[in-house]
Amino acid sequence: MRKNLRILHVLSQLPEYTGSGHYVQALLAESAKKGHRCFLLSAGIDRWDMEGKDLPYIEEKNQIIVPFESRRLPFPIPGMSDVMPYKHSRFGDLTDKQMELYKEMFCEALIHSVKTFAPDLIHCHHLWLLTSITRLLFPEIPVVATSHGSDLRQMRNLPRFRGKVLEGCAKLNRVLALSAPQKEEIRQIYGISSDRISIVGGGYRSDLFTPKEKPEVPPVTLLYGGKISSEKGIPWLAGSLGKVHLPWRLIVAGRGTGQDGKRCVDMLEALGSKVQMVGQVPPSKMAALMGKSHVFILPSLHEGLPLVLLEALACGCSVVATALPGVLEIAKGITSSILETVPMNVSPDTVWAPGQESLSNMALALERQIGRTLSGESPPVPLEKLKNYTWESVFEKTEKAYFTALEETSPL
Repeated sequence: MRKNLRILHVLSQLPEYTGSGHYVQALLAESAKKGHRCFLLSAGIDRWDMEGKDLPYIEEKNQIIVPFESRRLPFPIPGMSDVMPYKHSRFGDLTDKQMELYKEMFCEALIHSVKTFAPDLIHCHHLWLLTSITRLLFPEIPVVATSHGSDLRQMRNLPRFRGKVLEGCAKLNRVLALSAPQKEEIRQIYGISSDRISIVGGGYRSDLFTPKEKPEVPPVTLLYGGKISSEKGIPWLAGSLGKVHLPWRLIVAGRGTGQDGKRCVDMLEALGSKVQMVGQVPPSKMAALMGKSHVFILPSLHEGLPLVLLEALACGCSVVATALPGVLEIAKGITSSILETVPMNVSPDTVWAPGQESLSNMALALERQIGRTLSGESPPVPLEKLKNYTWESVFEKTEKAYFTALEETSPL
């Protein structure tokens, strides 16, 4: 009989406000159902997120926070993306001294966590610097790590850190990928053999994201939910909507930061009263917005496995999304009348001024979905597809990877 485990999760971001953080929270919930005991080491902002921000499924005594914007770490949390939903710094801008402080503080916290919690296994998030540090610091403890996609971009964009990342990540017991295309990308970038990479996927909360009665049309209600940033394709979306001549209104749920975010917000607001900005919202509010929306839009330039699409489909939305590998994996077996994919001819270099072909492709996809809604079509919820993306299913595969790592006689 397999025993209940003591699992230490390690996350270099704020767990409350990032996709990887929500993923960790889902794993904590599923672990609790199986009788495992979890602990969490994560980034924080001084003592800010220890008051009134308790995470479900884990007691405060089982959390350790590495405090940024503090006396010993006097700079914001380095984000796994260059645009984050909170104040942050960029890894590419960190000085050698800041990197020394980053490593020193996390090493102290890791040593304290392992001494306090005595984990059977460590589960790191992102194939990046902190995961490498963790693997090298505890060669005697099995370490598995999940790639959330942004780590792969950092490896491509920041060769300065490549050696440090590979030093530890190449020695991980198991790596968990969100999709088949991502597994291949991990193999190529990190040189990790395929037999050490498990595809575990991602999930959505089927108790929260359910179909609701949609409002009367016209207009057709469009919804965007996520960071308001150029890498999420906001300039592309704003430019395309100017070419859509059917009746629509757009709800934008999210927030932007810095000059990039401000510029994106300005572009959206320039579309006038048809755009409603509601700010960053919790999952319950997002589920309510999806329930009242007809079409969900994901114009991102980068995504791993976009769980937000699963949530939108579960709420009865039709979808327009960039034809990224993770999107195409979800789209398999779903008709285009439910999920329209748009070729991505936009790059970070052209995102602020997409070509006419790119704008037209997005506008035409939007018009097709808006037209279907106006004609009375109601997309069926693709239940057969969605049942493959429950958190219970994700954790079953994750747990299998845990026990595989534990059965190894020594770290690789």
